[in-house]
Amino acid sequence: VKGMYIHTKASACFKGVKSHISPRVKDYLSSNTWYAQNYGDYVLHAAANASLDKTIDALGRTRVQETVQKFKRLKSLVNEKCASKALYPC
Repeated sequence: VKGMYIHTKASACFKGVKSHISPRVKDYLSSNTWYAQNYGDYVLHAAANASLDKTIDALGRTRVQETVQKFKRLKSLVNEKCASKALYPC
């Protein structure tokens, strides 16, 4: 099932929509201030990516790519066959 579904105590289940980022917020998120305040997160992200790349290399890139493609095909098939019958989590 594509999309994100949200449930709050005050409302029924509803499908979330993609958020909009204003130019001002976009500028802030691209600023040196934002980067400095979130530097640790950027370092952690880089370390996680490096670790994932090493794991993929150890398994074999071709094997991982084939597995990801199989997963995407199966997920697409599930969406095609089941989306209209799905009971959403909320």
